[in-house]
Amino acid sequence: MAELSVSKKTIGKLLSDMQGKKFVIPDFQRPYKWEKEKCETLWKDITDFFENDPIDSDYFLGTIVSAENDDKNPEIIDGQQRLTSFFLMLRAFYKKLEGMVDNDDVNGLKMQVGPCIWDVNPISKK
Repeated sequence: MAELSVSKKTIGKLLSDMQGKKFVIPDFQRPYKWEKEKCETLWKDITDFFENDPIDSDYFLGTIVSAENDDKNPEIIDGQQRLTSFFLMLRAFYKKLEGMVDNDDVNGLKMQVGPCIWDVNPISKK
């Protein structure tokens, strides 16, 4: 019998726990269907939260249900549309950072966002 585990995690914790693993969307899941309006709603919700909520409060992205597959990677059972949209936003954010003048802040953000969207060599950071 499979073990059921429930936990509350920040996005940062979720992503750091997944370093070296790949989120897998199983074939039985519907294809990505979010259109611009839904993505804009998610973005507005995220920005409103960070503009209006106390600094130490957590943003609730929603419930993510996953099951570990044979390769020890999490298969996303519920929340794949939100999670995929979130990763697309991270990629767009990184792309924006690439076009900015390099300074310590930009490079620091790139070093934090990069491992969330790519495999990064822990030694070279590439």
